[in-house]
Amino acid sequence: AVVSTQSGHYGRERRLEQAQRIQRDRSLLEQKMSEFENQASTVEKQLRNPEKNNKELLSVFLELVNIKNDLIRRENELHFCERYLQLLDEQEQLERDIRYLVDLCQTEKSEEDLQEEERLILRKIDVVNKKDALLMQLDTSRRREEEEDEMVNAMLSAKGMTSNHYSYNSESFITIDDLMEVDEEDYETDVSEDDTTTTTSSGAVQGVKYRNKKEKSTDCDSALIP
Repeated sequence: AVVSTQSGHYGRERRLEQAQRIQRDRSLLEQKMSEFENQASTVEKQLRNPEKNNKELLSVFLELVNIKNDLIRRENELHFCERYLQLLDEQEQLERDIRYLVDLCQTEKSEEDLQEEERLILRKIDVVNKKDALLMQLDTSRRREEEEDEMVNAMLSAKGMTSNHYSYNSESFITIDDLMEVDEEDYETDVSEDDTTTTTSSGAVQGVKYRNKKEKSTDCDSALIP
């Protein structure tokens, strides 16, 4: 029980670090958004000058707009990350409560305990379903973004324009895939520490398996002392 508690504490610490990183990323996104908006505004003014190379400037302007749109997408994913972290915290709390009830000897459980255990299990299932729905929503959003990028690139190619005037390291921002890796690690840790522990891991839309582990109660000899 002590090991499991330490594992849960470590998981909460990691999620706190992830939450802090989300806040840092949001501040960085706001900064970059302002920078690219200012650059786009400058290029837009130059486009109005007939003496300028409008084709080249238009290409630059479109690239700045594309980057701004990508920053908006990253900001949207940060919202997904925040919600996912909230659900992870909620799931962990539910699993601690369920573990306590599961570890009670059957002879010591009251009718109220059994009803509470069932209620908590249903709540956990609901949280896991919300996590999966969130991942499905994000996957749909990503597919739509890919389609939009293909359309923009096709349009630029048709006009003989390129799309590589500016760049930024989008990989430096946290993604929900990073959070899912932590979620998967917590699942593996819980299963290896105690096979009576109830843990359901949310499946990623992009290749991560859906995995569920059913609750089961222990007898008095093997029950962990809360």
